[in-house]
Amino acid sequence: MNKKNFSLLITDRNRHVCEFLKREMASEGYSVQIAISCKEIIKLIYNNNIPDILVLDPDLPDVYEPALLKTIFEKTGNIPIVLHTLNMDDSKKLLWLNIAGIIEKNETSIETLKDVILHITKEYCL
Repeated sequence: MNKKNFSLLITDRNRHVCEFLKREMASEGYSVQIAISCKEIIKLIYNNNIPDILVLDPDLPDVYEPALLKTIFEKTGNIPIVLHTLNMDDSKKLLWLNIAGIIEKNETSIETLKDVILHITKEYCL
């Protein structure tokens, strides 16, 4: 399996950031969907658009609502999650998830994100 077979769900409360990350990851050959809230994530997964990898901004407006998170992870199973965060303290609140990577948002974080996702896809190909 190559990375073109992997689908990503990228979340960020800022739609412009989502669109930028989508363009960058799509240019790497991934299939990419975006969401700016947990409610949008739930809408996607209930339409059977379950991604292979979830890039989660822990600062989504409704991410700390336990029922929403529970629904997401019951429906998606044990997919790898990459936290993409501005505040590293936010990531500590979600360490109970299946965290495959934690990336602090900055001017070069897109390259780190690409590297982490490539590493995850290589693990799945073994």
